[in-house]
Amino acid sequence: MKARLHHDLAEFTALTRPLLEADPIRHSIALTVLALLSRVPEVAASPPVLLSVHREGVLAGAAVRTPPHDLIVSGLPAEYAGAVVEVLVPSYQGLPGTVGPRSEGEPSLQCDLPADRLPSDA
Repeated sequence: MKARLHHDLAEFTALTRPLLEADPIRHSIALTVLALLSRVPEVAASPPVLLSVHREGVLAGAAVRTPPHDLIVSGLPAEYAGAVVEVLVPSYQGLPGTVGPRSEGEPSLQCDLPADRLPSDA
């Protein structure tokens, strides 16, 4: 499993759209956020957090965040939550929580990171 941060919105959207559009109701928030960012990039207070997860070279999950809002995890299988948090914490401060189906959101919030590695709103 490999988690990857993206800095190019168009690339990320092209990569993750098939995964998200496969279940548009489950991923409606993520799809709406990506569409809005594509049309009106200045709507975000700061650059979005765009993360994909790959298993054996194949896209297996995706997560999106527009700070200061929660991380949208509807496209992130629960088994990748810990690895995703480990990738995000060094680069992004102030991860307040997650939004998405309970099966994906709860593991993200329950990851057992050492106290000195937890994000802050500094």
